[in-house]
Amino acid sequence: MVETKNIILGLALLLFVVPVAGIGFAVDIEPTANQNTKDLQVKNNFSHVFELNASVFNSGSFECRYRFRAEINETGSGDEFTAYSKAVPIPPGAFDRVKVFASPYNYTGMIRGELFIEYCDKTENVTTFKANSTERTVLNNTLQLDETSVNSTQARAELDVDNALLIPRDSPKFWKVGSTEVENGTTYLDYRMPFRNFNRNITYAAFNSSTGKPIGTVKADLKVERDFIDKVFEKKYQIGLALSFLLNIALLVLIGIKRGFKAKALNAVSH
Repeated sequence: MVETKNIILGLALLLFVVPVAGIGFAVDIEPTANQNTKDLQVKNNFSHVFELNASVFNSGSFECRYRFRAEINETGSGDEFTAYSKAVPIPPGAFDRVKVFASPYNYTGMIRGELFIEYCDKTENVTTFKANSTERTVLNNTLQLDETSVNSTQARAELDVDNALLIPRDSPKFWKVGSTEVENGTTYLDYRMPFRNFNRNITYAAFNSSTGKPIGTVKADLKVERDFIDKVFEKKYQIGLALSFLLNIALLVLIGIKRGFKAKALNAVSH
């Protein structure tokens, strides 16, 4: 009798346990973009080149390109300008150092600013900062820059100095242009266009990489080669303009014809 009860109890437990054990849990994990910025280093007193750098950790689930944006105010003059770092690709679970450089022109005194980080269409505030410019930067020389390869995000160029730091001074509106280093006379200019526009100029201030002393001004004449997609879109745009023009002409003709018929009808009624 006891054995029969045990068998019945065991079967009852199986009825409850087996279905539960057979339940599967499907969990969809959304891909996330995230970051952790630490070990911030600020050059509090500088003669010509202001530098701010930090370690950026990609705590998200996919690779992003991380870029610093520094909004800077010259306390003494009231002038404001924006400085960008190069865009640094960082895979998930890894970290890299991101640097932003700036150089107030012909100014000494305090600067104050706010640092942001941009990545994967996100923007986050990092910190505020301040520093003191101790020497005026004046650029008298112009250096020769030869672009050898240009596309919509980067340009390879040759410069007639071996090693230098190039800090953007003037660039097209809405572009994000980062500082770049010249090594053995070669550099890769880093920029981001908000939309596809071509044949633009960027002016850089060049500084000696070792001493930080100003060398001169560098002007990059970027003539971006249109790829096949650009040419297709350009052709479609031209065709669209032509069709729009023809449709407008046809509409005006129809309106004219309609008005002509209406005028004839009114004349017929009046007579």
